[in-house]
Amino acid sequence: IKHLNGSETLPQRAADVVACMQVNQDAREAYWGAYPSMINKSDLMACSIDCAIRRD
Repeated sequence: IKHLNGSETLPQRAADVVACMQVNQDAREAYWGAYPSMINKSDLMACSIDCAIRRD
């Protein structure tokens, strides 16, 4: 909690942990980059918990 309120900093992570985190982040970005997001919110006509209907 202290690192969240700025009263304490987190210790540095080991280099192998940092490298692993970066590889995982790169993989996530590559995966989600394959699925384009909706550009205009107006493309979304109706939305509920169960479904979203896109306007053509």
